[in-house]
Amino acid sequence: MTGHHTSNRWAATRIAVVCVFWCASTLCGAAAANASPITDDMRRQDPRLERPVTVSGYRLYVGELLDRWSRETGVSATASDRDGAASDRLSLSLQHIPLADAMNAVRSLFSYQDGLYQWERDKDPQHPSLWTYRLVRTPLARAFPQSIRQGIDRDFSHEIQDKIAAAREPAQDGGDAGGADPSAEESHRDRAAMRALGSLLTPEQLSDIMEGRQDVRIPESQFGDSGAAFIASEQAVFQRHNPRLSWPAPTALIVKKHYVDGEIAPDLTVYVEQTYQGAGGTPLTMASGNGWAGGYPLERTWQSRLTDLWRIVPEERSVPGFAGTPLAPLPQQGRHAGGTGPGGGSVLYERLLTLSRRAKVSFVARVPAMFRSDPGPPSETINAYTDRLRKAGLDTKWSCGIFAITSHAWIRDEPEERRIPWTLIRRFRATAAGNPRHVLSFDDLCAAAAELSQAQLQQLCDPAQWQMDRWDNMRDVLEWQPALSSLARNGLLPAAKSTDGAPLSALSQEARNLLVDRPQPGDRLRIVIEDTLVTMRVESGSGQVRSTHSFVLQPWPLPDGAETAVR
Repeated sequence: MTGHHTSNRWAATRIAVVCVFWCASTLCGAAAANASPITDDMRRQDPRLERPVTVSGYRLYVGELLDRWSRETGVSATASDRDGAASDRLSLSLQHIPLADAMNAVRSLFSYQDGLYQWERDKDPQHPSLWTYRLVRTPLARAFPQSIRQGIDRDFSHEIQDKIAAAREPAQDGGDAGGADPSAEESHRDRAAMRALGSLLTPEQLSDIMEGRQDVRIPESQFGDSGAAFIASEQAVFQRHNPRLSWPAPTALIVKKHYVDGEIAPDLTVYVEQTYQGAGGTPLTMASGNGWAGGYPLERTWQSRLTDLWRIVPEERSVPGFAGTPLAPLPQQGRHAGGTGPGGGSVLYERLLTLSRRAKVSFVARVPAMFRSDPGPPSETINAYTDRLRKAGLDTKWSCGIFAITSHAWIRDEPEERRIPWTLIRRFRATAAGNPRHVLSFDDLCAAAAELSQAQLQQLCDPAQWQMDRWDNMRDVLEWQPALSSLARNGLLPAAKSTDGAPLSALSQEARNLLVDRPQPGDRLRIVIEDTLVTMRVESGSGQVRSTHSFVLQPWPLPDGAETAVR
């Protein structure tokens, strides 16, 4: 039996989920020199942009939100999956906000000084007197998260290399032993850890760890003097704090690049693997670890940089006077704690909705699906609640009277390759809504297998997608992707669903090997669909069944629907 426990030295001060929430509209209608919001000139030329909108929704796709606004205001506003703007997700509650301000709020929420989104407009080809609008995720915006991750990794690697180099130098205080002084003890432990890593790891292993390619396990037989000195240092600390407990004999050191959920900066963690006797003399293995580089200091540095990058204009750094006004009592019909699912992001969204109702303010937010720190219900004033949000790992700002919240965690948690195209989600929702059982057809599954990568399918299987396009059949699609995608791409679906089936040889080699052990010439694949039961059957040329695989078509989880109104 193996158990793993991590206790980071910075556990008391690390930010459990790194988030900085930021704002709605950059400019309230006035254009910055390097920005492309909806400007005052645009508003004068298109009075429709002054139509007030009211909308509330949790983790809506940007494309979904713009589709609704277009239907309900008559102003054509779109975003594309080609640059990824349509697949961005946001939560919001806007109350009687001019459409132009709402559009700027969306743009501002996703923009950075080094990665701006922009609104582009063109004359409507069918109505030359009207304008159409398109939200564009610029190349700089698309490159921004990768550049941030690379910057963090560079700082992380440099810190490790600098610490290893410093540990090889003689101690400046003339001694290298910890004592009663906590700072001296920490210094001694740091030097022992980094000395051991510098001695025990090859440059190639260290590079693999820093770049996250692999963890490295160092058995006790290879500890040498530096490894033994590190173990002695850790044992001394353990015995000082646990004088009545024994220190199990270490069997290995495990070195890895480690992330805390929701954080963007890693730490260099060294786990001490130990074996001890459990009940009945059964040997048990456990591993406890500490972080020796990166972690909270690196996290804090980069969060501060990102906060500055998000605050594009000076107005976003100010706080309106009404933020100090006591909150109004919550209407009786609105008294509920919120939090309707396992993801903490829904709890946070309900908290913000409560604040919006009590303070009568609008907000936009990039709420993480699995935000794990609950700031609690709003009380007193907006300013007081802002402090609680910040203590929960969030940051806030104001723009044009709109309260804005954003999370930095997406930079690591939402890589480009896991983005789900809004056009595909829209198509599947429409198909599911068009039949009483809300199921997609087998052809739809094959289309998903052909159109989505394994990373995208895994995203749709993620529990964080709870009731938001998390579809149990995606696990089937992921398992059988080579076969399903091969059927769709090679146009084999009609033949496979016929009584004769499709020749197995027409599928890819990977698909053939997945469907049957040792494919044979003459094998055919038949897809048999009985109600919602799908059976994939491989038959020999003589009609003998060689393999069968079945699954049930599951309902697509249709959204509850955002409350959208235009008045």
